[in-house]
Amino acid sequence: MKRKLSWMCAAVIGLSAFPAFMTAAAPATPPLINAEPTEPAPSPATEAPVVAQTAPSREVKLTFAQIAPPPGSMALRGVNPNGGIEFGMRSDEVASKAVLNLEYTPSPSLLPVQSQLKVYLNDELMGVLPVTKEQLGKKTLAQVPINPLFITDFNRVRLEFVGHYRDVCENPASSTLWLDIGRNSAWI
Repeated sequence: MKRKLSWMCAAVIGLSAFPAFMTAAAPATPPLINAEPTEPAPSPATEAPVVAQTAPSREVKLTFAQIAPPPGSMALRGVNPNGGIEFGMRSDEVASKAVLNLEYTPSPSLLPVQSQLKVYLNDELMGVLPVTKEQLGKKTLAQVPINPLFITDFNRVRLEFVGHYRDVCENPASSTLWLDIGRNSAWI
């Protein structure tokens, strides 16, 4: 008797949802799609951005002094050319714009243009900053635009130094291969 009662309850519950599925069924004939638009499509320059007008926004500035390992500056060398910072972002927020402001000093012994600084966000190359003759041994300021589509809830910025001081036969342990990243560098 209990078995019959449980089967009957299951059948009633299953059939009670059946009319809801019937009303949500697709129409028998597919809708017609116009191959040619009746109005010209708006050009990208005249399109309005799809942004909620009431969405709150905020600007966050994270200096390397705050988020880099102490003391906040980084020394990139020939044998240890990588440096990095990690930071998080709230999962209920979306980045719309990001810029990495770098303050760095390259060694005066580097070969210009062959030496460079690569900037990665989550292992995606965001930019390459070549070291020019005018920058050698001097504090340099540079801005690297960051594609906000690559920003997630946990982010790693990796700086890779590619340094050369000779055209041939270089020693990666040479004391002339260095590039210092200042603690005033910031993620905006």
